[in-house]
Amino acid sequence: MDSKIKFCHTFLLIKIYRYRGTRKSSTKDFLILMIEKHLLFYAFHISFYIKILMNMGENVKIAEKNLIEMFETAKSNSEYDFVSEQMKEKGYSGFSHFLYWMKEQLKTYDDTNVSEATELLNKAKSIFPNPKEYSPSWVNIWTQLEQIMQYKNEVLKQIPLKSRTGEWQVIMDNPYTHEAIVCYPGLSFIEAAYLYGFFRLDLKHNEYIRLQRVESLVVFKREE
Repeated sequence: MDSKIKFCHTFLLIKIYRYRGTRKSSTKDFLILMIEKHLLFYAFHISFYIKILMNMGENVKIAEKNLIEMFETAKSNSEYDFVSEQMKEKGYSGFSHFLYWMKEQLKTYDDTNVSEATELLNKAKSIFPNPKEYSPSWVNIWTQLEQIMQYKNEVLKQIPLKSRTGEWQVIMDNPYTHEAIVCYPGLSFIEAAYLYGFFRLDLKHNEYIRLQRVESLVVFKREE
């Protein structure tokens, strides 16, 4: 893109230079040339700054990825302190990215790595004991994630491995209100178990939540 803009810019300069040597062109033609020149000038600089912003975005992603890798490998108190200080430099965006990654780990663990997921959450609590310093909305985030894990683990204990195949769904309803039933269909068992824990965390009075497997299914999709 930059090379094309530079070429057009040079081509217009040649046209303007040739214009100065002739009297056949009108003032209108000259003004059009000058407008085109300035438009290309701004287009070039806009593309330049867009490239800078894109590179900055990539650098942020790499830095956040490196921070997560440091978190995973940290073992000593000094390493814990270092990761904590690095996160403070990243601020809200860095911790938000970290929480997204943490939740992904809690979504995907199963019976084989419950202890690893628990250790991971305990490690996060040790390194970042005061998450509200990044946002007041995260003041209880560790307690919430612990409760989600507790509810998910209850599901893992209640439903045996041989009964976890097929499609699952999570349904929520309050029979004493006129609100519509909420349904999350098309889930794997592990996805549904996490959502069950996530939504059970905030059930309102008289609401209930169901985790169920789909035995038979008929689907129709109307095409345009």
